[in-house]
Amino acid sequence: MDHYHNGVTPTEHIELQEAHIFVRCLNIGNQELILRYKDRMYLQKCGLAMGITDSPDLANLVGWHFKKKCNILDNLLIPFYGRYINDVFAIVYTNSEEEALAHIETVKFDDCHIE
Repeated sequence: MDHYHNGVTPTEHIELQEAHIFVRCLNIGNQELILRYKDRMYLQKCGLAMGITDSPDLANLVGWHFKKKCNILDNLLIPFYGRYINDVFAIVYTNSEEEALAHIETVKFDDCHIE
């Protein structure tokens, strides 16, 4: 919703209805997904399904949200931080692997652990 209506929370009735419909469409398109593996059908219970058209976009939006929240781009010891879906690459100026991980661990993706 940060990008909806240029970052301004909708207040007019029609804008609120549009936002509500948009969120409902996202929920319908990404919940109770059925997948097939070796001719057996499964209900995906958690997470985004790979192969769903909007999964990469949604994963990137979630990653952007957490990157913004922790201000990783303002850390002078990290001249480069890049991410695509669930892959993260960073250049960190430190004297040890432990120090580098300590700086990167400021990025928190809810239950996801960055190694």
